[in-house]
Amino acid sequence: MKLTNLIVCDLIQWASDKNYPVAVRQYDVHVDGFANGEFIICYGDDFDTVLISRKFNGKTLLITPEDFKDILCHSMGDF
Repeated sequence: MKLTNLIVCDLIQWASDKNYPVAVRQYDVHVDGFANGEFIICYGDDFDTVLISRKFNGKTLLITPEDFKDILCHSMGDF
């Protein structure tokens, strides 16, 4: 599988660099944010659409790529 969506690639690289577990699947990427919940980055066949959801405290929220980095970065005290 070759990912061509630059946003998805950036988020995968960013999370990996911060030592968060990343699992790349056919149409989504799962990132374990530990105490911050689970993040799922979804993309379609065309790889143009990117949705990021955060599962936290029994709720699922849609967030932006900036929110994704902000939540994980602040949890590490690296801001």
